[in-house]
Amino acid sequence: DDFATTATTAEAEVVSQHFEYLKEGVRKGVVVLAGRTLDEPPMGICVLQIDSEESAQEFMRNDPAIAHGVFKATLRPYAVALLRGREGS
Repeated sequence: DDFATTATTAEAEVVSQHFEYLKEGVRKGVVVLAGRTLDEPPMGICVLQIDSEESAQEFMRNDPAIAHGVFKATLRPYAVALLRGREGS
């Protein structure tokens, strides 16, 4: 529950790799947004724009934090209903 203060050095390194992986996803245009809730325990949220569910699963599996078992992830399809700047579209 208190990962920020209880993470091992190895886990902290994997989280750094996770952050770099997501930053690379932003650069490649795959990651739309990523962050975490501010309550405890925090939950991370990452929105992807990707061509298929298979590609999204692969992106998720290749995340170092998922691959090393530091974080767990669930992939869920998402459709935008409202977006600021696109009212009435």
